[in-house]
Amino acid sequence: MKNTNILYYSILLCICSALGLSSCIKTDIFVPEKCQRVELIYCAGDNVLSSDLKQVVELIRQSWLYTGNRCAIYFDPIDDVPTLISIRGGCPTIPDPVIEELKVYEEHNSASPEVLSEVIKTVRELYPLGDMGLIFSSTGSGWIPSNNAEKSIGSDNNQGSEIDGAAYMNLEQFANAIDDNEFEYIIFEADFMAGIEVAYSLRNKSKYVMASATELLDGGFNKVYIEAHRHLMNTKIPTEKALSEFGNTYTNYLDSKSENTHLTAMSVIKTNLLEELSAVVKKAKPYNTEQWTDVSSIQNFDPKSQNHLFFDFEQYVQSIGSEQETEQISSLINQAVIWKYSTNQNKNSIKHFCGLSTYIPQSQLQNLNDAYKLTEWHKSLQL
Repeated sequence: MKNTNILYYSILLCICSALGLSSCIKTDIFVPEKCQRVELIYCAGDNVLSSDLKQVVELIRQSWLYTGNRCAIYFDPIDDVPTLISIRGGCPTIPDPVIEELKVYEEHNSASPEVLSEVIKTVRELYPLGDMGLIFSSTGSGWIPSNNAEKSIGSDNNQGSEIDGAAYMNLEQFANAIDDNEFEYIIFEADFMAGIEVAYSLRNKSKYVMASATELLDGGFNKVYIEAHRHLMNTKIPTEKALSEFGNTYTNYLDSKSENTHLTAMSVIKTNLLEELSAVVKKAKPYNTEQWTDVSSIQNFDPKSQNHLFFDFEQYVQSIGSEQETEQISSLINQAVIWKYSTNQNKNSIKHFCGLSTYIPQSQLQNLNDAYKLTEWHKSLQL
């Protein structure tokens, strides 16, 4: 069947070359292609999210419309080997999009920086000339390192660890797996990834970061992928608008669910201002472990946790900085956060969300306090 498909598309390629439509159906993966926008959806789904992430391929196929774009999907399910596929068609010659298998891997750890880096390089070799975006779909807990009980970025249940039988990446490993200036945007379909620690670590990797400061609603973006993904793949609109429209589609869906009691806070962060933000924040002398901050009055984004780990960044610096410092910081935050949303439904509301979260050292969390000093964000403050 696979050989028959290749022959079929090869014939179509010859016919469509004369019509200027070959790029929407081309199947020879050994010839690098020129396109305007390239997206990699990386589904590290060898975990509890496997059933949700299995739906992503079909949802993206249904959403697909060719506008000089390309989409590759890497998926590692819990019950099969990882694969890399692309979406073809969605053009006048083949209106119905089709799935093309690019590569089948042996079982490996999809939550490892080595595998992530390899997949990114493979996609970039196939499509070297387009602006590239990444959707990372898996588990997440921001900067929290994987040697703590909290999960970090991605998880793979086939790879064992001393914690809970799974393997994880930490933030530093994730960032190091990505070349500088690789991505136009990174979207995290994962929990607790809208932290200043995450965005700062990725400031040289991606122009924009879209993430949630809270847990995502069960199912992630699945309910809106068909409509929302079309904004990302529309090469006729600029990146900032595409990301904002993607976010609006998702949050409009949340607001339409009257029975939804889930608290959500999401944002799109422009990373080129974060070094300037660091220089101003440094003056406020934050993250002081000699004088503990009273966190009870600061908005947290993990209400189910006994010890809160994710707080509103602006509210925190306002609690420790001078009026002049906090005005400068708020101004920079407003420039860096180009889109944001937080739940605002009567009693079920987030009172304050600037678009970025942060960790605040606490006396009972000494291990995390020590680990926090190793983050690139904390080091930038030279505390």
